[in-house]
Amino acid sequence: MHTGFPKVDGLSPDELLRGRSFTDVVLAMKRPVEGLNYYSLRVFTLPSGHTVHSVACTHWVRFSSMSPLREIRAASLVDPQWWIESWTKLNIPWLVVNDDLQLMVYGCLGGAALVEKVLAEKYFATALEEWEAVHDWPVGYRDIRCLPKESLFRAPTPKLRMRVLKRDSYRCRVCGRRAFDDTDLELHVHHIVPWAVGGLTEEQNLITLCHTCHNGLSPHREFKLFSLLESSLQSPEEYVSEFREGVNRHRAMTGAPGLLAWSND
Repeated sequence: MHTGFPKVDGLSPDELLRGRSFTDVVLAMKRPVEGLNYYSLRVFTLPSGHTVHSVACTHWVRFSSMSPLREIRAASLVDPQWWIESWTKLNIPWLVVNDDLQLMVYGCLGGAALVEKVLAEKYFATALEEWEAVHDWPVGYRDIRCLPKESLFRAPTPKLRMRVLKRDSYRCRVCGRRAFDDTDLELHVHHIVPWAVGGLTEEQNLITLCHTCHNGLSPHREFKLFSLLESSLQSPEEYVSEFREGVNRHRAMTGAPGLLAWSND
C-alpha cells in the first residue's frame, strides 16, 4: 500500500515544484508533445487498499503453455489523440505526463494518463512487462494477477451459481422454461466463453440454460448469448463510476486534492 506523495528520483514534492502550485502543474498536463511516444496507463486503488498500475492498450505476444490456454500480452505505444478523444467522450479524468514533476503529480492524482515512453519504462516497468491475460468479453483483456482467485476456478461457487440463477429468474435464457413449471427440467450455469479457452467464472460470463438447450449448443462457444445478458453487463457509465471510485480511493490515500483534474476541459 502506498501512502503520502510519491518521490521521483529521491526528490520531495516541494523540491520538484520549486515554488509552482500543484494546480498550475495539473492545468499544464493536457497536451502531448509532438514527436514523443506514449503509453496509456491507469492508476487507481481497489477497496482492499491495493493500488493498481495498469496499461490500457496491449498486443499479443504468444500463447501460454498452461491449461487453460491464455494469452501473453505486453504494453503497446498508443495514438495520443485517439485516447484523449475516447477518455473525453467517456468523461474519464486524464492527464499527459512529460517530465518528472508531472509524473509525481500523476502519482498523487491517479486516473488515466498518457505517459511519455522513457518515463513509463523507468517508473512503470512492472506494469509494462509481459503478463498473462484472459479475454473478458466484451470488455477486452484482463491481467490474471488482478483477478479474484474464484474467477479462475472451473466451477462457480455455490453463492455465485445462485446469484446467476436468481438473476435469470430461475429460467433458461434461450427457451424460457422454468424448473417450477417442468419437473423434468435441469438448469445448468453455462460459461459463454468456455473455461477451457480462458473464459472467466464470473457473473457476466455465466448464463442459465436448460439441459436441452445446453446440450444443443453448436458451436459450444456462442457469443450471441451475451446479447441475452445485455441488461446484466456493466454499462460504460457503470465502468466510469467504478473507475472514479478507485481514483477517489487513491487520492484519499495520497492526500491529493479530491477534485483536481476531474474536468477534461
